[in-house]
Amino acid sequence: MKEVAAMCLVTDPRIDGGPIDDDNYGFTVTYTAQFDPGEIGIQFHEYIFLRENDQGAPFGGGNDNLTSPEEKIFTATSQSMNRQRDIAIPRDVADTESGHEEIYAEISLRSEMNLDPAVGPDCRNHSSAGDFNP
Repeated sequence: MKEVAAMCLVTDPRIDGGPIDDDNYGFTVTYTAQFDPGEIGIQFHEYIFLRENDQGAPFGGGNDNLTSPEEKIFTATSQSMNRQRDIAIPRDVADTESGHEEIYAEISLRSEMNLDPAVGPDCRNHSSAGDFNP
């Protein structure tokens, strides 16, 4: 395997969503992964968490984790790659409180050179919270 210093970036993260059917709600997460030339050809492990923002009144607590991340592995083939993930969850999971939900996506990339969970991801970013009504 190649020795490489991780310099990836997750830019322009976005989340969109809507009903799939009576029981499920779908989200599409898009972002651009940017890599240094030395990272081309390296595999990256992608993790996307969906979370519900509970920072304001009346809820004021921590954010709700709506999903556990499903790992996807891809190879960096160019310095800039547009990425998209579609995630479906049951409506009752997405609907954490009365009214609309403020849901955002957190994206983490970890190179094949950095698979130790204690070290943390090579790069991470999150989308703005979208206003959804599951």
